[in-house]
Amino acid sequence: PFDFHKGKAGRVGILAGSPAYTGAAVLAATGALRGGAGLITIHTPPEAAECISSKCPPEIIVRACTDPRELLDLHYDSLVIGCGLQGTRPSFHDQVLELISKTDLPTVIDAEALNLIASTGMTGILKSNHLLTPHPGEFKGLAPDLADSPRESAAREFADRTGATLLLKGCRTIVTRAGSPLWMNATGTPGMATGGQGDLLSGVIGALLARKHPLPNAASLGAWVCGRAAERALHASHLSVESLPPSDVLENVGGAFRDWARQTR
Repeated sequence: PFDFHKGKAGRVGILAGSPAYTGAAVLAATGALRGGAGLITIHTPPEAAECISSKCPPEIIVRACTDPRELLDLHYDSLVIGCGLQGTRPSFHDQVLELISKTDLPTVIDAEALNLIASTGMTGILKSNHLLTPHPGEFKGLAPDLADSPRESAAREFADRTGATLLLKGCRTIVTRAGSPLWMNATGTPGMATGGQGDLLSGVIGALLARKHPLPNAASLGAWVCGRAAERALHASHLSVESLPPSDVLENVGGAFRDWARQTR
């Protein structure tokens, strides 16, 4: 609508990054920016804040975070948790898990946050407001008993157990939750098999959640848009499936949203 403003576009809080993985936080935040969020704030360990801030577009807010539980008291419409959080102290890990267990906001759980849940066996903290985005290795950690099952049945079983929405990456990406259909994404390219594509996806989904898309819809649309953006990027003469970085996918997210709106591909 013509009177749309940044408040209606939603506020995304992102808990991400570490000194060794600053790019993950930046990609998640820029994904949220291109996904249409009105305001995006990165919360990151203090030792990574300055470096992440220097790499971010000027539209992104970066705050040093010593206790992830502080996000519970801030006014966000969605959260993205886990991208690049490797190497943080054990007490920080405990606070991440407490944040996940206590928040009622639509929350994307990715990367190191998935590994924390798997390593502690705390899948019981997962709820209907959580959206998990594991790759096959992370999924095996979360549900080792399902690792050898067909992807479709494994995804359904995990969703039924937890009540969370599951986006299981792979060829093809699967999205499902208890009581809902199982959707398989049709877009994408093998060129997306590079580090950082998942961080970008988490940010785009976080923006869609902040804009009040239901969790399965946000996951499915986010997967479609990122896959289509990768397809569009390969039309450039200087790129190939061997040379496709997430930053070039990011540049094509807007065109992918346009394709979705026009029902073209």
